[in-house]
Amino acid sequence: MNRTVWFFLGWLMLIPLFAHANDDYPNTEWMGGQADKDSGWYKECIKVKDTSPPESDQPSAQISASLGSCIPTDQYYEAKRKVATDNSNWVSVKNCAFAQNDDRVLMMLYANGFGVSKNVNLAIKYACKIGGAPAEVEIRVAHLANMADDSEDRIFDLCDDITSGYMQGWCTSFEETQNTRERNVRLAVITGKMSQRQKESFGNLKNALSSYAKHVSDKETDTSGTGRAAFMIEAEAAELELFSNDLINFEKGNTPRFTSHQFDEYDKTLNQLYKEIMRAESMTEWSTRLGYTTITKEGVKITQKSWLKYRDAWVAFGQTKYPSVAPHSWKALLTERRIKTLEYLLDVAKNGL
Repeated sequence: MNRTVWFFLGWLMLIPLFAHANDDYPNTEWMGGQADKDSGWYKECIKVKDTSPPESDQPSAQISASLGSCIPTDQYYEAKRKVATDNSNWVSVKNCAFAQNDDRVLMMLYANGFGVSKNVNLAIKYACKIGGAPAEVEIRVAHLANMADDSEDRIFDLCDDITSGYMQGWCTSFEETQNTRERNVRLAVITGKMSQRQKESFGNLKNALSSYAKHVSDKETDTSGTGRAAFMIEAEAAELELFSNDLINFEKGNTPRFTSHQFDEYDKTLNQLYKEIMRAESMTEWSTRLGYTTITKEGVKITQKSWLKYRDAWVAFGQTKYPSVAPHSWKALLTERRIKTLEYLLDVAKNGL
């Protein structure tokens, strides 16, 4: 799992503390304790107030005590990913959710009938206990209420109805957790066929990739606005996903075939773009920022250095794993991609995007 997701998930571990800090029902804590009692969502919440899960669904005290460190949301999305081939994990997810009093996961379990009998009214009650931004609660409760009369078999998800940047980051983090696991499985198949020398070189390449991807996330991603957590996670994940897909394609024989002249031209373009970014005048009181973003020239400089190390690590690995590919061909491939990023950053610097 990448560092940005780990940091965000660590912060999210505190969510249940806040989610249950207010015992009022429906939970209007995120609304400043105020709610329109004549609104449709509020009335739906009142209608299901006395709905409770069957005792048979709830784990024993002994089982609950043994699940003190489980993470319901992580288990839920892992089980959901495997649902097509393995439907046996839902009971464990349900027990973990009850043990941790995780209303979010319990809502999804009862809405979908995963590990329990489907009960939309109970799912609505958990949605009302969760609370959230007013628009988000209204949309989510209406979504669930419509499911009660909807014969279409659709999987309901907490992230279906998000309206806030905070929840966007929350949902993105868990999606990336699952994507990371899938990438690791794919990479394990490839590395399992490597020689010891190739594995050592690949380890260096992965370290260089990790550093570069983190810098793209931290240094070249605009972090203004409430969606910054999601944007940072997505930026880092994009580099990791591209790397994984590249390896799969290279293993199929689709390796890069650039000429030395092409690399020379790309290299000139890259250097020119970098110089223009460094010379760009500021549009705000922050003299080193690009446009109206939080991206700085120093951040681009740091990222560029990590990219160069990543590029060179690819060349070193390519020589051991794909010896028929010339070093300039690896450099050309990566430089062509880096040019697109610098073109965007220069546009930001000049036009304030």
